[in-house]
Amino acid sequence: MVDFLEEFEKFCETPNRKSGKPKSYVRAIKYLCEFLNIAKIDNEAIDKLYKIQTLVKNPSSEFYINLFDFLSQRGQPSYLKSGFIQAALPLLYRFYAYYYNGLSLNKPNEDFIISQELRDIHIKVEYNKNKLKKDLPILNELRKHIYEISRKNGTANENVNKIKSGRKAEKYFIEFLNSLGFKYGKDFKDVANDKNYGFDLLFYDIGLEIKNIKNGSFYLTDNEIAYLDKFSTHIILVDIDNGIWLLKNSSVWLRKSIKNIKEIRNYCECHYGNLDLIDIQINLDDNIKADIFDLTFLSKEKLINILS
Repeated sequence: MVDFLEEFEKFCETPNRKSGKPKSYVRAIKYLCEFLNIAKIDNEAIDKLYKIQTLVKNPSSEFYINLFDFLSQRGQPSYLKSGFIQAALPLLYRFYAYYYNGLSLNKPNEDFIISQELRDIHIKVEYNKNKLKKDLPILNELRKHIYEISRKNGTANENVNKIKSGRKAEKYFIEFLNSLGFKYGKDFKDVANDKNYGFDLLFYDIGLEIKNIKNGSFYLTDNEIAYLDKFSTHIILVDIDNGIWLLKNSSVWLRKSIKNIKEIRNYCECHYGNLDLIDIQINLDDNIKADIFDLTFLSKEKLINILS
């Protein structure tokens, strides 16, 4: 903890400018950790600090009141009242992304931006079947590629948005399972970030790959195709507040889409050796309707049967 805080103080310093703020930020984090009984800054500690970051801004919250009493007894209430704890926390998260991942403190990069923005605890969704429209987002027209200069968000920001949308779909489906009475850890397990699995969710002994189809399309990685080829997974199509559909690995529409992807890549490999079609967008069209199952109003027993 001591070494970490010393490095954190350096991180908070402004080049060519003397200020007492870095030391105040370090003390603010130190005192907050003492209140929370945090002896080491690690992933668990960071998650714990994330959970209370809104509470330290709210003087009427029970957490704020208890923390204020704790600091007052030690003659340190100004660190909370003057906003040093509140100001230090975002800097701590940024520094931890560097310190833990071994990134350069002087060279922010895409990994840093993603590690800052993508905290799973911040991605929240709520399943409410009364909001469902049940309209499958069909995209019958191919996107037109217009080769004109335009201003867009940076690559890292775009990647963050893609990952967030995918994670929201995963959490939405988990909330759906919870609403039917399935128990986490007993009936299903979130394995999206578990390197021992190659899919998003383990439902009993069934692997499920969850896709956000809000834009009427989705992508398949090479690894996801491999699992589908071995009939080891099914695809769950999610459009939040619209519907949830099952696309089985035996689907004629899906098998044809995968076959077409492979053929296009093989053709490219033979005729355009310097091009690699990594991401091929799969658009939902009317033909998929014969192959999907609407899951949103199934009972617990029927869902088990259809997935089995």
